[in-house]
Amino acid sequence: MATGVARYVDRCTNGSLSIEVAFNGGAAITLSDNPRETNVTVRLLRRANVHWGLSRWIGLSRWVEQWTQEYGDLLMPSGAWLGIKLCEIISSRLFVAVGSELSEIDAESGKAIWTLSTGNTPISWIMKSRDESSLIVFNDDYKFEHDDQLSNIASVALDGVEKWRAPLPFSDDTFANRPVFDGAVLKSSSWRG
Repeated sequence: MATGVARYVDRCTNGSLSIEVAFNGGAAITLSDNPRETNVTVRLLRRANVHWGLSRWIGLSRWVEQWTQEYGDLLMPSGAWLGIKLCEIISSRLFVAVGSELSEIDAESGKAIWTLSTGNTPISWIMKSRDESSLIVFNDDYKFEHDDQLSNIASVALDGVEKWRAPLPFSDDTFANRPVFDGAVLKSSSWRG
């Protein structure tokens, strides 16, 4: 690994399933500081009950890798100064963000059930909606562009269809921070505050 490169790993766990998205990334905040070899890997782990006794009682069964998918070198979020969240599990359904694409992944095979491109910049954050009927997606703001002059925050239904995309806060602005729920309201800050 080159100097200034870190291995980022995002892991989501729900019961006996755990999915990881891992990649080599830079430490700066611009897209140009991404390493040439990001080596994006997605893998699924399942709990394996090794012993019936004590480990089953207190949940100490070990994790066993079920599959690994290599995605190669894609443009990924550079610098995790605002954090990354690239996976989500909703009712045993697996969702991952790799590059600028959001996908539902089949737990048995590791293959994509559907894939949706959400913009021209990498996705750096996905999260469940309040009612878990969709995912909120946040693409990196740096150089984000949309044909209809909309923003880098969108809602995607669990079948891979974009439900809505937030308008730009101002015509010359974009959302700079990942969205968060404040009660029932979804909030984010723009560069202009």
